[in-house]
Amino acid sequence: MKKLLLLLLATAANAVTLPLYIETDTQTVVSPDAPTTVAGYGITDAAIKKSHFIVASNGTITISNDIDNPNVITTFVQQSAYKFALRASDGAMQNTSGRDIGGISGNIAMQINNVGGGTKTLHFWSEISSDGITFTPISNSLRVREVASSNESFLSTVSFTDTWPDQYWIRFVFYSTGGMEFYSPNITSDGDSIDGRSMVWELTEQ
Repeated sequence: MKKLLLLLLATAANAVTLPLYIETDTQTVVSPDAPTTVAGYGITDAAIKKSHFIVASNGTITISNDIDNPNVITTFVQQSAYKFALRASDGAMQNTSGRDIGGISGNIAMQINNVGGGTKTLHFWSEISSDGITFTPISNSLRVREVASSNESFLSTVSFTDTWPDQYWIRFVFYSTGGMEFYSPNITSDGDSIDGRSMVWELTEQ
């Protein structure tokens, strides 16, 4: 004998309650009166798909030496995004989901070149804006990385925010104590040219 579990499922899409019978051994919907897919209950892909984005740069980015005028990233290109939009002029991402995002995380990575020798220190942090014009630093977002003399290095670090309000913008800014740049590395192997990104920033809703 089949074991059936009866659920009453209220659908937000059409404000009705449907009987849902599930065969517990196989975990399948067996009721002829109920849809057998989530779409049948008015649940769209947009309702269950997580907001996310990936932006990347292949360009050389010179880092500001003026702590009162840190630079933004103007060479980001959107690789993939769902419910986010890139503003290329300053590398800012906008939450276009129509709702506040409660938590989102990922990483930001960069290929660093110390220009001119001497040990330098890279500082970078994120800023938020409600109108895309006036940005303020996000609390506890500062990262600091010491780069040794004439050193080329790769840095990848966590990026996250607990709350990203709907329509708000977030971007990164950068400052260095001396000559420094992010660059796209290149080598040749067996006659093949191999390139890398100068920067990548990606986040996915949790």
